[in-house]
Amino acid sequence: MPSIRAAWRGVKVDQSNLARYRESCHIGSEPGLPFHYPHVLVSPMHLNIMTEPEFPLALMGAVHLRNHAIRYRPIQDTEVLDLSAVVGECRFRPQGIEFDLDTLVEVAGEKVWAERTTFLVRKKLSKEDPASPLAEIYPWSEDSPEELAQFQVPRGAGREFAAITGDYNPIHISSILAKLFGFKRDLVHGMWGVARAMSTVKELNEETPIRVDIAFKGPLFMTHHIRVQATPCSEGRSLRLFCGQETRPAVQIVVREATPESVPESL
Repeated sequence: MPSIRAAWRGVKVDQSNLARYRESCHIGSEPGLPFHYPHVLVSPMHLNIMTEPEFPLALMGAVHLRNHAIRYRPIQDTEVLDLSAVVGECRFRPQGIEFDLDTLVEVAGEKVWAERTTFLVRKKLSKEDPASPLAEIYPWSEDSPEELAQFQVPRGAGREFAAITGDYNPIHISSILAKLFGFKRDLVHGMWGVARAMSTVKELNEETPIRVDIAFKGPLFMTHHIRVQATPCSEGRSLRLFCGQETRPAVQIVVREATPESVPESL
């Protein structure tokens, strides 16, 4: 993969857009910006990288497979941010080609937030690379998981979140277009579901370094009922989101303290 980089210096948070994000995802009091709001800020940079002429994979059909982020300290919404992103590792996997985008947020040279976003482009390949070490880090105990939250995906959540993030993927906008991509109807952005589910996670109110790992396993359909279950895990807790009557989780999330041992070297 070519080492394509993007940078955006002197970024100021759009207070109106931030307020819409908080309202859409039902986010209450977190110290500073909501945990994944920096992902909203860097999303246009990711799009620019993946639409560069030298980027070898087609953007259409790329699937957001996993997300790993660390908040080293709360970011205040008045701070001026420097954002940077670069194409990371690429792997040939049974489902297709995985590639990483590594992102960094700094304030006056201080690293305050970092993220690795993994995408999948489905292809038939003749070889296979080892899996990412971050692919299987989602501990779960079937011993009486806690029913953490329940909510319904609003009918217009896809369009609303697209306007906030700039991600106008047609599967989030139109039920007809979503069917053309093999879904039974339109689905909300996975990161909306994550933010909505994590709005009740008390660990995010801590000011110590926090790490959140996410694996997207299935769709969160518009108007469907979402159940959020949680179990304790080492240094935090593990969450699962279930869509409608599905018994398999659509999203897996682990929220934990970001100890030096738990932080990947690149983050």
